[in-house]
Amino acid sequence: MTSEQQGASQDREMSGPMAVFAGMGRKAQAIAAEFAQMSHENIEAGAKAAQKLREVRSLPEVFDVQTELVKATFETLGAHYPRIAEIAASTPAEIIGSYREAFGKMAEQGGSAMDKAADTARSMAERTTSAARHATDKTTEAVRSATDKTAEAVRSTTR
Repeated sequence: MTSEQQGASQDREMSGPMAVFAGMGRKAQAIAAEFAQMSHENIEAGAKAAQKLREVRSLPEVFDVQTELVKATFETLGAHYPRIAEIAASTPAEIIGSYREAFGKMAEQGGSAMDKAADTARSMAERTTSAARHATDKTTEAVRSATDKTAEAVRSTTR
């Protein structure tokens, strides 16, 4: 095999792992964009709350403004976190695809490494996806619980 052929072969072998890194970069950008949007919305909610606080005339009104701010913050978190978790959860599946291709090339050269690696990768992806879904569920529960507790605290304070 000539050095040019070896170089071309190595390029083909690296295309799978390089695609993984490129895909992970896109995923990281998508997650960063979600966080940026969530931060922007929270800053806007904070600015609106600050404006309203300038106009309040009583302590119950202050509590109302604070409750609205906390509620808006948790709603923003509740809206963006599932999208972030979904992006993060889909990453292992893409990695599996790229590595499955690389392991397929190895299997062509002899061996059953592909089957074992694919099973391991599939198992890891399922566990990661399950953990991401569990984290999303727990975060959603925490957001709902905190919103309910805050609303109840405000109601009991204003009574």
